[in-house]
Amino acid sequence: MLRQAADKDASLDIASPPLSLFAFFEVRDLLNRASRPRLVLPLETGADLTLLGSVADRAARNGLQARWLAQECAKWINTRAEVRSSSSPLPQSAYVIEHPEPARSCVITGNCPLTTDGLGLAPSNQFSLIPCAETDDEVKLFSAWYESLWSALPASCAAKDQLLARLGPIADHVPAALIYYRIRSSRQSGVGF
Repeated sequence: MLRQAADKDASLDIASPPLSLFAFFEVRDLLNRASRPRLVLPLETGADLTLLGSVADRAARNGLQARWLAQECAKWINTRAEVRSSSSPLPQSAYVIEHPEPARSCVITGNCPLTTDGLGLAPSNQFSLIPCAETDDEVKLFSAWYESLWSALPASCAAKDQLLARLGPIADHVPAALIYYRIRSSRQSGVGF
């Protein structure tokens, strides 16, 4: 539903407790097509965004693309996305897609964070309700709710900077020799690695 609704004429508003780089990869075309992508994350709470996914993403992590994905996500955040930080944890996720043709607009809410298991792309043991609203009145109601949430959050570069700071260690190049040196120094000091 998310892929079908969003295109270059649609605005996309997302509120998500976590954000997985592997889910970002799966929907990056959609995110790049949106005319006005806005993202609310619980950055101020110190919440773990699970950028490297969950247990279900082990195969994706083994693909060794996390650095590239973090760079791509940072590029998208810098060039396309508006980001604001929630001062409290987000209890659920919301995707508000508004299209110039009201029949193509929709809202998806519930336990569907921007993660591979939240989007139904990876197996999960979640049993949750994920409603989809498609009528014009419902979309307008949720859009007004998101707009009030967005307006209540501080408009500054701080949220974007916080998110980029969390992506930085993943996106940065780390010399392979560093692993050797860490293992060697831990063995010499008697500390397990």
